[in-house]
Amino acid sequence: MFRFIITGAEEGAFNMAVDYAIFEKFRAGGLPPTIRFFWFIPPCVSIGRLQSPDTVYNMGYYLVKRPTGGRAVVHKDDLSYSIICKKDNPVFGGDVFKTYMKSSSLLVEAVRLLGIDAEIVKARSGGGRSPLCFQSKSKYEIVSNGKKIIGSAQKREREFILLQGSISFDVAKEKIIEKYKSVLHNKGIEYTIDTLTEQESALARLYTPMFRIDNVKNQKSNLPTGRQATGRLELIRGVNPCLPQAGVRILYKRFTP
Repeated sequence: MFRFIITGAEEGAFNMAVDYAIFEKFRAGGLPPTIRFFWFIPPCVSIGRLQSPDTVYNMGYYLVKRPTGGRAVVHKDDLSYSIICKKDNPVFGGDVFKTYMKSSSLLVEAVRLLGIDAEIVKARSGGGRSPLCFQSKSKYEIVSNGKKIIGSAQKREREFILLQGSISFDVAKEKIIEKYKSVLHNKGIEYTIDTLTEQESALARLYTPMFRIDNVKNQKSNLPTGRQATGRLELIRGVNPCLPQAGVRILYKRFTP
């Protein structure tokens, strides 16, 4: 059983922080795997966890860092999604490539239900050294008439998976989401419509500053990893989830090494 969450339009760094918060809470236990759909206001560029801001800092958008890998994505009119689950999940689990394949298999069916001729890429091609995700086609991504329309990237920690993706073609977001739900129903994949928990929202507010990037060269990510991330999760657990933004900022400054 999955949680199915639609959070709508949010600021870029907060969107990244939401995914990371869901991932952290899922790792801590007590929550089912999650599928989330969301989009960005105002437009921004997200870069992969290991990508240098230098490659895209002059594009005219503000930058945010993703917790996942991959190349830069311009978030303007796209629909984004994330999947949080374990490696043994029967729907999306497996090794890195199996997770990409399983995710894309559901998405390509949803796209075809919209009357769009789409297929899954069998081998990586194009892009060269371009810093932009949609300038290259990687295995198990989705194309239509030779043009990439869906790309994704992953983060893995032990048995836990976070996949983030972007759907970029001219169809209403609500229609795409409804077709995706239809595919889940047809496949017998159970889900419940849900919202973020109060603790997930509090964590997301706490993490938001860590995903913002100033448009300066050699900006380093301060994304927490390992014990550092887990420690912050333990600290925020005891905090009032309705803590105002100012209080979250104080906690962030206090507990950031």
